[in-house]
Amino acid sequence: MYGLKELRLYGREKIFADSYAANLNKALQAKKSFQALGRLPVGSLETLGFASLIGVMLFLIFVQHATIGTISAIMGFMAAAAWRVLPVANRMVDLLTEVRSYMPYIRKTAELIQFESEIQAQMPPSLENTSKPIPFSRSICMAGVSFRYPDTHTYALENVNLTIESGKMIGIIGLSGSGKSTLVNILTGLIPPESGQLMVDDALVTKDNAHAWLQRIGYVSQFPYIMNASLAENVAFSRWGEKIDEDRVLACCRMAALDFIDDLENGIQTMLGENGTGLSGGQAQRVAIARALYSEPDLIVFDEATSALDIKNEKAIYETMLSLKKRVTVIIIAHRLSTVEGCDTIVWLNKGQIHALGSVNDVLPLYTTTLKEK
Repeated sequence: MYGLKELRLYGREKIFADSYAANLNKALQAKKSFQALGRLPVGSLETLGFASLIGVMLFLIFVQHATIGTISAIMGFMAAAAWRVLPVANRMVDLLTEVRSYMPYIRKTAELIQFESEIQAQMPPSLENTSKPIPFSRSICMAGVSFRYPDTHTYALENVNLTIESGKMIGIIGLSGSGKSTLVNILTGLIPPESGQLMVDDALVTKDNAHAWLQRIGYVSQFPYIMNASLAENVAFSRWGEKIDEDRVLACCRMAALDFIDDLENGIQTMLGENGTGLSGGQAQRVAIARALYSEPDLIVFDEATSALDIKNEKAIYETMLSLKKRVTVIIIAHRLSTVEGCDTIVWLNKGQIHALGSVNDVLPLYTTTLKEK
């Protein structure tokens, strides 16, 4: 389940699902062959033994005409058969028990499939079926946007009005549960608003063209998804399945200040390992930034990208964020206020509503005072 949000954002769900299904099918075929071959000697011996018993019994009945021998042979046969059947029965009971232990997971999976089918009509269509990307040169506008998650009565966002100008750096702050992630999910088109509108320049973003907007967005999470693949493949993640432009990979690595490439044995072709084994937190974040830049986005979202880093790495990533200012529009969700000090505008969310909106000097002192009072 790791990395699903990034797969959705970059529109790579179908490609990864097809690849996973193909490899899973190969694994199942290999497992079936292994089990069949593993049982072959035992099955052969069982067949031979069974045939031998029948031969002995027939010999005693029709050749020896021995009544006591016949009875003994039949009893021996039944005893031998029972001796073989009992282990099989035990295995069947074990398998049934194992299946029962998996039932909670099976039910949960069935519930998720049913839930997905219920909300499928509201979700953006597959990336392959969308038109060219929505251009973004002026502003993103949220007008009267409200949203509630399924089976809840409380609004995660309520009547939010917000305009983000192109080329600006926006900081979004607020306590946990204030609606920060929901706001960004709607801004990026990942989820449609329950009411209100999302406009990019003059285009209304709907479920039918949401992926056309997603193609213009880069995303950096708190715990970036690092595949067991090369550095080049990880950076080109947003275009997985297409030919990798190595020159663009190197350019993105430079923009992301990914300075450890020279230390890698095979350069950008070096395997990073599952979950970035061997990479520090700061290095993994730089890989994620390079990945976000690879798709040449108009908007980059940093979703608490420095929350899990130490002060030294946080400062280095923050400087990289600042270097992107003016090149692209940047949205930063942050708990650490030092991460948003260089922003042009601060959005303070509280209980799903914009509590304050303004410059760093206007909003941060009020927010800091509120935190101290709590």
